[in-house]
Amino acid sequence: MSYRTSEVINRDLSMRLTYFLIVLLLFETDTFGQEIFSAIRNRDLEAVRSILDKHPDEAKITDMAKNTPLHYAAEFGNEQIVSLLLSKGAEENALNFYYRTPYQKAVIFGRTAIAEILRSNGADTGEWKPPSYKGRYFGQTPPGDIPEIFAPGIISREYRADWSITFSPEGNEIYYTQRMQPDHGGRIWFTEYNDKSWLEPEPALFTYDSDNLFSMEGFEYEPHIIPDGNKILYGSKRPLPGQEEANPDFLYWIAEREGNGWGEPYLLDKIVNDLKPMFVSLTNDGTIYFTNSIEYKSYKAELKNGKYEKPVRLPDEINYLGQAAHPFISPDESYLIFDGRTENKFELPIQLYISFRKEDGSWTKAVKFDKKINSLNPAHPYVSRDGRYMFFSSMKTGYGDIYWVDASVINDIKKSIIK
Repeated sequence: MSYRTSEVINRDLSMRLTYFLIVLLLFETDTFGQEIFSAIRNRDLEAVRSILDKHPDEAKITDMAKNTPLHYAAEFGNEQIVSLLLSKGAEENALNFYYRTPYQKAVIFGRTAIAEILRSNGADTGEWKPPSYKGRYFGQTPPGDIPEIFAPGIISREYRADWSITFSPEGNEIYYTQRMQPDHGGRIWFTEYNDKSWLEPEPALFTYDSDNLFSMEGFEYEPHIIPDGNKILYGSKRPLPGQEEANPDFLYWIAEREGNGWGEPYLLDKIVNDLKPMFVSLTNDGTIYFTNSIEYKSYKAELKNGKYEKPVRLPDEINYLGQAAHPFISPDESYLIFDGRTENKFELPIQLYISFRKEDGSWTKAVKFDKKINSLNPAHPYVSRDGRYMFFSSMKTGYGDIYWVDASVINDIKKSIIK
């Protein structure tokens, strides 16, 4: 399915999207704590009027996803609030992080009357246009030490949860997980660089049941391309060999390079899969690091003669937290980044930690990244093969996006730990 086809799907799913947004509002973030956005969600005209009478500039404020009050009003469907905001100077063609205007939101959610109000006030009625596909970084200027959303509108998309990115060694292929929450299974999506621009993302060729992307049965997630680029590992509920029905449990699978594509996936070694692995990453010598999802701790298994040995729990310098998951190991095994929680609960806050390997093979006690990163409740870390950028996922905007930041933040921490 093409990226443009998936845009059409968006327009046919207003009920799904409304439910999705309600679920997202349960996340306690600064994004949804602003009074005017709350009043608009509640369709409270008088509350919105009172706020704007006291603070007229709030007609132009933005949330974490750069949605304005007019975006909210178009989405939640109150014509009077839309007219009020326009009378107070709201920008009818404002773009959010995902390059959508209030008019386009109204169209997605079937708000015909609101779309007409916006059109009559000068709104651009053109269809959604993706940002640049050109250049190595989708037209983006690489970030410094302040994380930014990666490829918004192309990879990090509105009304999708996107996470767990991985690149080929040359940096010309990208694989990542994408999911419409809360009611459909994730799939692994893919895009390729052709020397001038990126192709439109689409489901990876090895994706199970790609014709039914909203099926929970085919849930697939968290791909990882090994350092030499010849294999990709990923979690899946695809049918076991010889079976037709999807497997009820997540297991990890491997696909190997075959020409310009991938061969038929096969199961990762049983000795690893028995621990219900999640989010794997590999070193240059094939050692695999992963989350043991039975206890939500980080483990590793060494590769000997083409087979994995019994996995071992990483030391307490890493696993001292209540939850230590999604470990990214550098190919040379010099550092490990993972997300952790102080308590063993699926609750915020979640933060990124890093541990460095010493010359004797032991590990430094894992420490947190700074607030520039951890204020985003980051998870699923990954460092590009050239070592220049660190990536992670965050729900801070409410949707689930992939962020990137200059990998110098890793060396900054190393200098303070290893003298």
